[in-house]
Amino acid sequence: MHAVQAGVTERLCFMLNQGAIPQVKHAIIANAQSKVLLVTFQKPIASQVLENAPRFGALPWPVGAESKYEIPPLFYRLSGTFREADPGAEHDTNRINPNRNGEETVLRILRESCLTL
Repeated sequence: MHAVQAGVTERLCFMLNQGAIPQVKHAIIANAQSKVLLVTFQKPIASQVLENAPRFGALPWPVGAESKYEIPPLFYRLSGTFREADPGAEHDTNRINPNRNGEETVLRILRESCLTL
């Protein structure tokens, strides 16, 4: 499962950095308990994206680290460590863990979460 998740994360990172979602400035991969994406937006819309994402199928918070119940992708705030290292980043950057989903699902949720912003 971790190998599949890592592959999805890498493909998502590439797609987002190629402009798949216009509101995304860039994405990087981080090891934060598992391989996740840190998605930085063009504007400070991170909190609105997190509010919208559950309506389109994302988990709003972890069920349990690597839990068998974490099937939908997780759209979550930056960890305290990231926020401490880069104050203000929580306004324009979110953490996304695809969990057991493919890149199409994650891109759909992200696209729909950004549409009205």
